Amino acid sequence: MGRRVFQTLGLDIGTNSLGWGLVSNNEARDANGLVDCGVRIFQEAVDAKTREPKNHARRRARLARRLLARRRRRKAKLKNFLIRAGWLPVELTGHAQPEILLNEIDEQDSGEPGSPYLLRKKGLDEALTKHQFGRILMHLCARRGFQSNRKSLLIGELAKEYEDLSDAADSDKTLDDSLTKQDDEDLGKIKNGIVGLWAEMHAKQCRTLGELLADIPPLERKRTRHTDRKMYKEEFELLWQSQTRFHVDLQDDGFKANVFEMIFFQRPLKSAKGLVAPCSLEPLRKRAMRGRLDVQEFLLRQDLNHLQLLDPETREFQPISLEQRELLFQALQQQASLSWGQAKKLIGAPFPKTQKFSLEDSKAKLNGNRVVCLLRDALPDRWDILSRSDQDQLVEDLLTISAKNDLIKRLREHWQFTREQAYQLAIRELPTGYANLSVKAINKLLPSMRQGLIYSAAREAAGYGFERKPSKNLALLPEPPMVRNPVVQKSLYEVRKVVNTIIKAYGKPDVIRVEMARDIVVPPKVREAQDKQNKINQKLNDRAREALAALPNPIMNPRHDDLLKYRLWIECGEVCPYTGKAIGLNS
Repeated sequence: MGRRVFQTLGLDIGTNSLGWGLVSNNEARDANGLVDCGVRIFQEAVDAKTREPKNHARRRARLARRLLARRRRRKAKLKNFLIRAGWLPVELTGHAQPEILLNEIDEQDSGEPGSPYLLRKKGLDEALTKHQFGRILMHLCARRGFQSNRKSLLIGELAKEYEDLSDAADSDKTLDDSLTKQDDEDLGKIKNGIVGLWAEMHAKQCRTLGELLADIPPLERKRTRHTDRKMYKEEFELLWQSQTRFHVDLQDDGFKANVFEMIFFQRPLKSAKGLVAPCSLEPLRKRAMRGRLDVQEFLLRQDLNHLQLLDPETREFQPISLEQRELLFQALQQQASLSWGQAKKLIGAPFPKTQKFSLEDSKAKLNGNRVVCLLRDALPDRWDILSRSDQDQLVEDLLTISAKNDLIKRLREHWQFTREQAYQLAIRELPTGYANLSVKAINKLLPSMRQGLIYSAAREAAGYGFERKPSKNLALLPEPPMVRNPVVQKSLYEVRKVVNTIIKAYGKPDVIRVEMARDIVVPPKVREAQDKQNKINQKLNDRAREALAALPNPIMNPRHDDLLKYRLWIECGEVCPYTGKAIGLNS
């Protein structure tokens, strides 16, 4: 009976290519020869220039179409409702250009060209006709401002409330002062624009956005500003309250509620809870949010328990003591980060310059408990006196209550916070995303990690271990799992095609060895930086080739070393960095 032949399949996976080779070995693992090999070239899943997924342009266009369609339906629904109620002219039904018709009707009624902005200002103090007020409602419906669908609350809305705080210690501050607490880099372009518009309204003492825009000169564009939904809601309430004095019909709360709903309703985002992956240790549990206190402690202790010090004499890393680790942990509960110099000073040992921590090369600093630091800054007199269960519950509220009104109500009524404290809590951006483990698994690991065990040892102490689960015996590779990275997703599908074809031709390999290109899992921003640097290097190399080809003794086909030498020569200013002497081009 002959010895059994083993087959080893090697895969080299790249972003737009897949190399493979099948080698046969006998039972003694002696190399027996190459069975087959090849390369599969496929189109990269991202655009070569922009490095964006190729479906981005199509998706953006689809979103724009949906936005326009929803706005069209919203305006048509409100228009038909107001026509039936008598607040818009019947001639508007089915009219292709309702704004032009409304302008003509307003000019006939008042004797001057109508402007919705002027009507919005006039309506705050004076009587309007039914059709004029209906036109204002249509104008608010068409341009109703930005409203964030994120859980993080819109800064503009909160800033307006913060300005009116009666029980805040610094309630005499202006709106501009209250907003200086925010980091402009975190606000973003839209939020910065909204905050600036609130400040402009406050400085000019305008009651509403419409009053501010009405005073802008006719030749200056009004629609270039970022507006907030809160501005339009407040203006709606003031206009409705003012016109109720002149129109008894507006006292009908049901009519007002219907109009308000048609103008300001915004469909909430679909829940993404179903996309949260299961815990790697507790498959029946979902992964925990990174903003939870126990997750923050787990991540912090994971870093500290792996921390070691390099012995300058033996050149070996030695673990720090449990007491030193606890000193660092307590310090990182009080501040957001520690430099390595601060960490060495804190644990109190004399350190020569050659001594360093094991994580010093991979991390710029030690990151602290960001959640605790943020909330202690918001509640300097309350946070530390809360019990651990109360702290956990407060963080849970901040992470899970997405509706602004509900969150503010909860902070004020249940937690008995002042308006200023509620504001400070609401503007804090807690860490987003999810850890790899569930709350149950983390709580099982933490007792061991508090004793200084690293993750792998704590995992075994908690009873999880590293046993491999029996895998299913499949004839062919199944569909790959869905991942969010389109480059990785494309490569996985190509691997499936190639491997299944090899199995059909040569049978199942006994071993598969995979080499994966680093740029497959590189984030888009890093990939963009790499592409930019590659283009710069290409230009520098082209210049070097031209210069070398123009020499008295030209180098027509320069090697890589020749190009590198020329570029270094230019970088050093044609001067030797060691001797300070000039270096000639022909040297």
